Amino acid sequence: MNEANQAAMPYGRSSGTEDSVGCHVHYREAVDCLMYLMTATCPHIAFSMSPAAQAMDQPTETKRIDVERILKYL
Repeated sequence: MNEANQAAMPYGRSSGTEDSVGCHVHYREAVDCLMYLMTATCPHIAFSMSPAAQAMDQPTETKRIDVERILKYL
């Protein structure tokens, strides 16, 4: 993420696959942190966080890319 480009919008169309992400722990940690930010300081990311939170039990590569995009936006 150190070399990531900024994103203009927190939500966009991802071009990833629907394969399951190997490590669910990192995805859950990222979504949990973003949920905290959403409720405490950044309510404008709620729309883009909804699909990411719904995929916490079986995240896909597409959802992982979406979470990265939200992080780039912030």
